Amino acid sequence: MALESSAMEDARWSARSLWGVSGDAKDHLFWFGSRGCMFTSPCFRTGNTTRPAAVLLLSATGAPLEVTTHGRVIRGDAVYVPPMCTRRLHAVHSGLVSINIHAPHPGFRALCAPAEAGALELDRSAFARFDEQLLDAYHGRLGHAEAIELFEAVVETATEQLPSPEPCDPRTGILRDMLRRSPDCTLEEMAEQLNVAYTTASHVFARAMGVPLRSYQLWIKAVRAAARMAVGARLTHIAHEVGFVDSAHLSRTWRRAYGFAPSRITDGMQVKVLSNTALASLRDSTPSPRWA
Repeated sequence: MALESSAMEDARWSARSLWGVSGDAKDHLFWFGSRGCMFTSPCFRTGNTTRPAAVLLLSATGAPLEVTTHGRVIRGDAVYVPPMCTRRLHAVHSGLVSINIHAPHPGFRALCAPAEAGALELDRSAFARFDEQLLDAYHGRLGHAEAIELFEAVVETATEQLPSPEPCDPRTGILRDMLRRSPDCTLEEMAEQLNVAYTTASHVFARAMGVPLRSYQLWIKAVRAAARMAVGARLTHIAHEVGFVDSAHLSRTWRRAYGFAPSRITDGMQVKVLSNTALASLRDSTPSPRWA
């Protein structure tokens, strides 16, 4: 069963392909807090989807994935999709391993190619040393510590095949600190803090984070909600914790963002979730030299 996206104008922020339908086999979700996640599935198809995360799509079995962006079809076993790039994915019997890198990850900037550039086929042989771990992740055999080690190693390996990012704007640190202290801060407040015009603050933020502020803040709420769902929290409690009005508001937002109800994660029937809340503190760790 394929997940169908809504009209393109309504799917600008959609991330419906994060979880798919895989028949009798269970999908696996390794949750790494604000840094990102790793999702595996034996059979996965989507319509056009767009998400603020940078995504690495790998085949654990060697069978090709089919990724369509901007009317161009890539058939390969390692594909990079930049943030906010609309794509369609067809991964049947390919042992899909989808690695999603979120904006708070220290390596996110290195993965922020322009969305209009479209998806890029990567050299799968560069990831060959991870073949055994990728298969273990696909079958749900990795422990959480092993999974995050694989996640970080694959991300760093992928950045070696991409152009180095532009030098970091020194104002990026100020914006990150503001968001850490006040996740719902406005562009007006950012402009005042940076002593720049409103439009300049908007451009600085979009370059620094890869997405507009409004999309980023809504996405971060959804990411925080997913982290709580991954450890079995009740939707009503989650909604108030992460800043939604109520559980209905959370469910509506989640459906618009991911294309399915939050219960898909919480019922434990279709997706096996592996999470460790202790890893949440990793979001503030120091970037590696390549990502600084």
